[in-house]
Amino acid sequence: MAKWLAYAGLFCLVLTAIPRRALALEEASDPAKERTHAESSDETVFLEVIVNGHSLGKIGEFTLRHGLLYARPQELHDLGFLVPNVRRLESGGLIGLSAIPGFNWTFDVKNQQLHVIAVDSSLLPTNLSQNLA
Repeated sequence: MAKWLAYAGLFCLVLTAIPRRALALEEASDPAKERTHAESSDETVFLEVIVNGHSLGKIGEFTLRHGLLYARPQELHDLGFLVPNVRRLESGGLIGLSAIPGFNWTFDVKNQQLHVIAVDSSLLPTNLSQNLA
């Protein structure tokens, strides 16, 4: 009798584990769910932007995903960076900062700053005008 109860208990355990395992395999094989999971683990951060040692006096909106920073191309343009023609953007229309040529960055978590070392060719030219009064 005890042997029969042990088999019945094992059988019930297997029956409860099979649907969970099937569900886990289904979720792992669904790229849409993987993107959703990646996007749900994203963290929006607002950082002071410092370029070549000089503060821009601007705050940029970035996405922190798995230790890397991403931004919308328009955000990078507004901050004065020349954004390359990107054929493939990350999910959410973002570009990885590491994908920009001539652009090296570090994220200062403590001070909430993005330090960028950029070559001239990765910066937008600045138009200077003289106000004549």
